[in-house]
Amino acid sequence: MQQETDILIMMLVTSAMMLLLSGFFVNVVIVYQRRVRNKQLEQFNMVMEAQEAEQGRIARDLHDHLGPTLSVIKMQMDAISNDGLNEMDVQMKHDIDSQMEHAINDLRSIAHNLIPKTFSEYGFIKSLDYYILRINEFNNIHITHSLPNWNTPIDRNFEITLFRILQELFQNTLKHAKAQHIHLNMYIENKVLTLHYTDDGVGMNENSDISKGIGLNNIAKRTTLLHGNMKLNKQLPSGFEIVFTFNLTPHYVK
Repeated sequence: MQQETDILIMMLVTSAMMLLLSGFFVNVVIVYQRRVRNKQLEQFNMVMEAQEAEQGRIARDLHDHLGPTLSVIKMQMDAISNDGLNEMDVQMKHDIDSQMEHAINDLRSIAHNLIPKTFSEYGFIKSLDYYILRINEFNNIHITHSLPNWNTPIDRNFEITLFRILQELFQNTLKHAKAQHIHLNMYIENKVLTLHYTDDGVGMNENSDISKGIGLNNIAKRTTLLHGNMKLNKQLPSGFEIVFTFNLTPHYVK
């Protein structure tokens, strides 16, 4: 009887030690994973801050130096009288003036895309609303978007990178798709952000510019930077569809 009791006690002690060891190793793994995740998040924030600082510098240089130079050239062109010019010279002057105006508008658009002023002042949603409003106003395309529950305190660097992804998507559609409509739907459920983007353009094939352009590569790199997933629907006969999912847990504001 005593021997059976000793064996039982030994089994219980062994089981307890195994449970303690298992708990210890599980805790070690959890701590290690948390440290890796924190390190990745720290590296992500460093990359983002460096990128935003550089883009801010470029935007300021464009606005402060190249912008005024183009404006002065345009004013000088406008000051040249048409008197004494033949018909061909007048037409050339008109073409140059028109191209200068397009260049100035493109410059403003590029500077705005690099670092939207509304972002630091009003945040993600209002910046996106304003950006879409500008596209709808100056392009022959209609954008609808739905963001039903965007009230989660998310890290600003995550929002900036997400905004860059959306900019690339919009620009790809405007440049390549010949679309009339874009629809964007974003929602958060169970700590996962889903982004669903579609347009009714010509779609993708192996010979299309968008399929081999840098736009999708930039989008993929930014998605990887956020540890998200990107699924492109390549089966559509026309139109464009892409779905992103992001786990928001590492990106909440603490």
